[in-house]
Parts: sequence; structure tokens; C-alpha cells
Amino acid sequence: MEFDFSALDGRITQKFGSRRAFCSAWGKSESNMSEKMNNKTNFSTDDIFEMIQPSLLDIVPSDIGYYFLPRKFDK
Repeated sequence: MEFDFSALDGRITQKFGSRRAFCSAWGKSESNMSEKMNNKTNFSTDDIFEMIQPSLLDIVPSDIGYYFLPRKFDK
């Protein structure tokens, strides 16, 4: 199953301006983030709970599904 992370990417851009700036603040490599955003590896529960913190993406727990679980459907 593949996920559509366009909402997450938008949130990253909104809060940090770029993935590079976000990855720097998060302390993870851009290549690691790219693999996750391209469905090559999964976001771990720890990744998600780190990313939603107010100091990073400031996502409320009830919105986790919107940002991290939207399925990608063929059109």
C-alpha cells in the first residue's frame, strides 16, 4: 500500500520553507526523509511522534491520519 504525503509535504513547506530546513531541525538526513516520502521506507511511530511536536510540525494527534495515512489511489 502506498501513501500520498502531499499534505505532509505542504505542512513541512508551510512551517520550514523546505524539506532541507525541516530535516535539519528534525535531525534526520534528507535522503532518509525522501525514502519515507516516496514510500520506500515507512515512518515509524517514533518518527511520527517526533515530527508532530510543537517545535517541529505542530500537528495535533487527531490529525495524524490526515498527514501520515492517506492512501494513494490510481486515477
